[in-house]
Amino acid sequence: MGSSRETWRQTRERIYEAEIACDEKSMDLSEKEIILKAKQERLAAITKDIEVTKSAKVECMERSNDYRTRILDVQKAIKEERQKRSDLLKVQKEASTRLQELRQSTASCRYITIALCSLARTICTKQIV
Repeated sequence: MGSSRETWRQTRERIYEAEIACDEKSMDLSEKEIILKAKQERLAAITKDIEVTKSAKVECMERSNDYRTRILDVQKAIKEERQKRSDLLKVQKEASTRLQELRQSTASCRYITIALCSLARTICTKQIV
């Protein structure tokens, strides 16, 4: 009977140890479930952040393209204005040259007019005499 008690005691110890091991595994499983749930929540939050970031990136790229288009339009307008200014300077230079030519021509005409008037006086004076 002694061996039967010893066997029973050992069996109870094993059952007790198995229950403890089972409880520990159950606790480990619960902890792992809690950790898994926390990681799933974190993954969901990160996924949401990624979507928000992607959306912001698309918006940023659209704004960037809009700014790039505006810059190109402004550069084109500046180039056109410079060309207009260059054309106006050419016209101004041509007008200045033509004005100078006209002044010289007018001065020549005055001298010719004075000379003709003088010649006409001389002729008129000689005819009268």
